[in-house]
Amino acid sequence: MASIRQNKKLSTNSLQNSPPIDLDALASDPFDYNETALGLESTWLRRVFIKACKIMVQMDGKVTVQERDAMRAIASAMGVDEDLVLDELEGEQPAP
Repeated sequence: MASIRQNKKLSTNSLQNSPPIDLDALASDPFDYNETALGLESTWLRRVFIKACKIMVQMDGKVTVQERDAMRAIASAMGVDEDLVLDELEGEQPAP
């Protein structure tokens, strides 16, 4: 239990000592789906990531062509069936 507290303290200190995030620089750097897929080592993590993306896309109640294309690219990079992801995307909508 002490090691959990110690790790939590270390990660909190690391965050506090980090420089602030430059949102303009972050926005100008294109999102690399393949790089993200490499960081998500299990199928479960990849599916959770896709589900989170799906929820964000559906929040306004509309799915644009650009959002569909992005979800298709994400599914492809993650090795998940693109048609299944797109079918789910246009199926259920999150509750407001």
